[in-house]
Amino acid sequence: MKTSTRTCACLFALMLAACSQGLQRRVARLPVPAPETPEHRSAVDYNARLLRTPMDSSVLEQLATGETGAEARLRKFLYWSQAYPDLTYLQAACLLEVGDLYRESNPGLANDYYQMISQDPRAELSAYRALAIAGLTALAGRQASEPGNPHLEAATIADAVFVRANPDASARVIGTLNRGRALTVMEISSAPVVIAGEAAYWYRIASVSGLQGWIFGRLLEFHRRMAIDAKGGWTDTGAVLLPNQHVRIDQQGGLWSVNSDRYPSVDASGYVQEERLPLWNERERKALRGVPFGALIAAVGDRSTPFYIGRHGDFTPPRSGRLELRINEKDEFLADNSGAVTVFITIQNESGTQGT
Repeated sequence: MKTSTRTCACLFALMLAACSQGLQRRVARLPVPAPETPEHRSAVDYNARLLRTPMDSSVLEQLATGETGAEARLRKFLYWSQAYPDLTYLQAACLLEVGDLYRESNPGLANDYYQMISQDPRAELSAYRALAIAGLTALAGRQASEPGNPHLEAATIADAVFVRANPDASARVIGTLNRGRALTVMEISSAPVVIAGEAAYWYRIASVSGLQGWIFGRLLEFHRRMAIDAKGGWTDTGAVLLPNQHVRIDQQGGLWSVNSDRYPSVDASGYVQEERLPLWNERERKALRGVPFGALIAAVGDRSTPFYIGRHGDFTPPRSGRLELRINEKDEFLADNSGAVTVFITIQNESGTQGT
């Protein structure tokens, strides 16, 4: 029995050594400090602070130890991201910082680091996932300040979608995208065209990998989150609609009032019990009669024929034209309004001609 025990112990020691060697081959080549060193204790403290305050700037500066050059800072954050993989918040913050540092010089690498965090399913990283998604959005929309930019986001709805150098079906193909690729719309062609019996605009897009070019609109769906100010009157959403599309508008938050001193704040449904309103002339103040005062309303290409949206609205555009939104109150009465509602707009097409 003793011999058997010694034999088992030796075999276990050999197995442990083999496993250790395997693990050593898999870890990063950067030096990993031993636990319970002063640096490890600092790392644990940084991790706790980054849990309390995601991307705490004072912690990030301590991690960079005074480095100001981009390359030197990159090396520091790459080291910290690999040195303590069990410290979740420290690792996530460092990976996000690496993405930020790469954003201008190497968008492809920046995208990779943001994706590491945005695709991490752990519940405790929800704040860091949101920051990573914001980084990906900023990466795709670096040119979003260009004049005339519609500020729409898009996604491909077919496989093998051609990205062309110009808004023309015969233009050179500069890339191909598969279904579900997130894009930022930079420009819309001046007029729709018909290809294989399907009418659509051309859209100049930018992908998170840096690809830019034109895609036929029937191969895309669009969305935008935006605020509609109670004082703003008709607000251009940036979307140009066609009657063959399906549009959904959902309120996601916010309240507004048609008179901040005398009216309560309401959501995009408006004042549904108008008989209780304190002012006598609410009907004369409406931009659209027959629907609640202060509700969210829309127009497509013709402001003289608006229609009701409220908190949720689904519709097929009655005509081609720009989609505009506003509060249901005439322009001359907007000055005393307050607040805003946030809406999410989705514009869908049936999957169009493959490739195009």
